[in-house]
Amino acid sequence: MQLRDSFTRFVLLATLIAATTSLGCASGKYGRHTNELRQQSREQANRFRAATEWDVAQQHFQTGDIKTSLEHAKNAARLDPENPLSRVLLTRIYIEQADITRALAASQEGLDIEPNLADLWYYRGVAFERGQSLDNALQSYQNAAELDPDNPHYALAGAELLIELNRLEDARQYLLSRSDQVRFTPAFRATLAHIELMEGRVPEAVALFREASILAPQDDSIREDLARTLILAQRFAEAEPLLAHLCATTNGRMRRDLQVMHARCLLELERPVDARRIALALTSNNADRSDPDLWALVADVAITLGDNNLLFRAASRMIALNPSADDGHIAMAIYHRRTGNLDRAYASAQNAVARSNGDESASRLLELLRREREGS
Repeated sequence: MQLRDSFTRFVLLATLIAATTSLGCASGKYGRHTNELRQQSREQANRFRAATEWDVAQQHFQTGDIKTSLEHAKNAARLDPENPLSRVLLTRIYIEQADITRALAASQEGLDIEPNLADLWYYRGVAFERGQSLDNALQSYQNAAELDPDNPHYALAGAELLIELNRLEDARQYLLSRSDQVRFTPAFRATLAHIELMEGRVPEAVALFREASILAPQDDSIREDLARTLILAQRFAEAEPLLAHLCATTNGRMRRDLQVMHARCLLELERPVDARRIALALTSNNADRSDPDLWALVADVAITLGDNNLLFRAASRMIALNPSADDGHIAMAIYHRRTGNLDRAYASAQNAVARSNGDESASRLLELLRREREGS
């Protein structure tokens, strides 16, 4: 809904009605209706002043000046108390201020004026959700969606709340019951994909994320969801170009997690040299050097390439960053085994088993080293 246009239409309609009434009353017996005409004239002037105040409030709200926006929104509501749109803005302002009580009060005032205004129900739902009254929030979102069934924001808000409540099948059925205008939006497909993913239906999630990406080809957040889901499906060749694109964007260049994911994807595609290039570039950044996942990647790259010096560096760093984890000790055991020091390798494997929390990888490595020591 374009609130500014709606507010203006509301003011013009109310003014037209008032003007028509004034003309009717003014024909004959003018003196008897003078006070009424003056009152109507004041009301018309107040409506125009309210429209101006609302417009100023909206502009300040959009620029983040919440305090000034609140002042003008209150003026709009005072000057034109029968216009519900000022209550929509007041509700949004109070939500931004985390004043849930006032937000709910403002939305209720608006609904008392116009109970079929979808925006009021939607922002009332937001206020209820912020206040952790989730059942009331859900009902409010559903009311908004029923009043404006073609607005995807209302339907998706209800579906996302059902997901939060772990009512996944209800969320799916609710989405599938929406209008075609909602069903053929990228957000609809992406939300449905998340439901499929949460229920372990990875191929179905891939298909839906791909459809969402086609509908919104410039939306990198959907591309990222698709890439992550493709990796879950072990479809690395399809995920890699998506990750390459994401990592080349301004935001992606600052995302260590995306860079590490891309490098791991390259490893799976038997491109360890490209993976090493990414990993070593990340290790040159001081902020990244404290990330255990990055050094685990470096260790895997070093093992694949047979680079023992790099493996020792990675294993040492992993142990230093998280000595209670087993993976750094496993990497160190592999290093010592490759350099021919089976005693140190066995000791590192013992350290890994002691920290493994039942993971069999460390135990299998320890058993391998035990047999190798006995046979040497």
